[in-house]
Amino acid sequence: MEGHEKKALPSIRTRDLNESRSSKMKKKERTRNRPRDRAALRINPTEQIDFPLDPNSKARSEGLLILENVTTEKRDVAFKIKTTAPQRYRVRPTAGVIPHGERRTVRFMISKDEVRNILKKMEAGTMRKKPDRFMLMSMVADAEESFDKDAVDEDSTLWSTPRWRKRLVKYKFRANIFKRILISDDSESSDDNDDDNDDKEEKHI
Repeated sequence: MEGHEKKALPSIRTRDLNESRSSKMKKKERTRNRPRDRAALRINPTEQIDFPLDPNSKARSEGLLILENVTTEKRDVAFKIKTTAPQRYRVRPTAGVIPHGERRTVRFMISKDEVRNILKKMEAGTMRKKPDRFMLMSMVADAEESFDKDAVDEDSTLWSTPRWRKRLVKYKFRANIFKRILISDDSESSDDNDDDNDDKEEKHI
């Protein structure tokens, strides 16, 4: 009708739209990982992986992550490891399957050459302050199903299949790289000699 202005439709700001999408994604993340799936693994350590460096021998350093399948319904658990510094760490194994009641030890190895580089950076004060990170991804097989051990590797399509991506559980760890403190035998023997000298002095008093 003439004389009446058309009402403008409310505009949706890009920020509001992004916030709405973000909240939906977070809601999906909360409902995606079922308690049963998250309780499928017993993990040690739970937050950080230690890498002690020997400043004298400069030998390679190794960190360990122990995974144990503790599912109550005797299901397989598949796992995969990722890192933010693949050039620094050699991970073995990078992926695999853990049958019920069994455990796997994942080794994170830093080579001798890389240990030397890290020690040099520590001495020069140029070591990156932000720690390297690792991510463990796992998923639990359905009842009466099992994962093919030979087919589950880091490049397996299993990790990108929509059906299984919904079941992914992720755990994050940080690398704790530090110099190993060595106590020499000479210091211990000198302490013993000091104690003997103290005893002799006490006898002469």
